Amino acid sequence: MLDRKIFLDLSKQTSAKVGRKNVADPDNSPNITLGGIGIQQEHACFVTTDEGTKLKPLSEGALTQVTVNGLKLTSMDEV
Repeated sequence: MLDRKIFLDLSKQTSAKVGRKNVADPDNSPNITLGGIGIQQEHACFVTTDEGTKLKPLSEGALTQVTVNGLKLTSMDEV
């Protein structure tokens, strides 16, 4: 559960990655950096199209940690 708010205008980006900071290559860090148990380096990605914005887990390990509106995701499909 996040204890801080994150504001990022996803309507101005087609893709925004979420994950841990890349210490070895800081220039390749995600747009939204999270920390904590279970957060993968490449955790998830927000994908924005004309139809709206969807969230897609980027690994099986991340899938068990991603929730949308309090519901855990059950597949690697975009939500």
